[in-house]
Amino acid sequence: MKKSRFATFTYDVVDELSLGQGGEKIAAALTRSPEDVHIPSSVEMQDLSPNQVALQLYHPQVGFLKKYACYDPGLTELNIEFLLDKVTTLPDEIVKVASFYLVRAARNQDLEVPRELELLASQSVPTSNIVELDRIDELSYIKKLAACKKKKKPAKYALASQQKFPIDSEEDVEKASEYFDQYHKQFFPEERLEFAINTCNAAKSYGIKLAGLISKYGSLSANTFNPNVSKHIAMRKSYVTEDSDVYDELLAKHAELGVETTTRALEAIDRHFGLERLWGHQLADPVISTCELIKEAELEIDGKYVSRTDLNKILSKDVRGWVDDFTKKELEGPDGLSVLASLPEPTREGLLSEI
Repeated sequence: MKKSRFATFTYDVVDELSLGQGGEKIAAALTRSPEDVHIPSSVEMQDLSPNQVALQLYHPQVGFLKKYACYDPGLTELNIEFLLDKVTTLPDEIVKVASFYLVRAARNQDLEVPRELELLASQSVPTSNIVELDRIDELSYIKKLAACKKKKKPAKYALASQQKFPIDSEEDVEKASEYFDQYHKQFFPEERLEFAINTCNAAKSYGIKLAGLISKYGSLSANTFNPNVSKHIAMRKSYVTEDSDVYDELLAKHAELGVETTTRALEAIDRHFGLERLWGHQLADPVISTCELIKEAELEIDGKYVSRTDLNKILSKDVRGWVDDFTKKELEGPDGLSVLASLPEPTREGLLSEI
């Protein structure tokens, strides 16, 4: 019997490390210090009991191969990240089983489960975590790889810095918005702002009006302080019995530190004292506490929400083919959005196409 090629694939964090890879991904994936997580060796993996891993691969030529250790929250967290990164390159039989048991482990360990993983795990309910490699549908796997290659790479992302969460369609934007409202606490402060601002801008271009948390975050400025930042920082002292002077120190230095560093520091201090449980209730979270809310007037025109910034972008271009000098001056005035809405439909369409 021929040995299955699937036995040689790279699956989890242990496989990556055995190849001398995955270091940066490990540091990025963990919400705790990497030193707090013991990653087993390849030999130690095979000594684990079946219920300590999310996947057991079986082939008569190689026996059992244990993958995706999930007996520790740190390992579960890491292997979730590694599985999600490889979903498009692994057979569906493996993805369904591994995702199901990783979700089970994550819930038992009180970890937040990424929506994408929940969707994968909900496709079936396996009877065990064993996948027999010689029973994998090779033809379906080949078709899956071919389909993935044909897919157009997204041009826009909510997290553009990491090329994650595509927002190339109305459906993408709505999914990103739902994901943010549910999992925004998993992001670093600057990631929350980037995600929300990019998604809200994409929503505008599709004529979608977003509500909820993402709309609020999308209206924040990462460059200017909330005028009430001092009150927000001082308010936290009433919830801390000891060492509250650390908030005083941050308050004294926040102008020198700048918005981004202050936001990160405030989040770290809040988490140290366990105040994250109060975010959105008694306390505004660190991002909303430190960043200024920018309220910009918008007007719905032909199904699109157009702001003053959008209008200025239009007027920065050569619009002489659409309006005369008098109309352009009217558009540049305080009632420019209303003037734009009152123009003939072909003119409006031509100008709005410049956004």
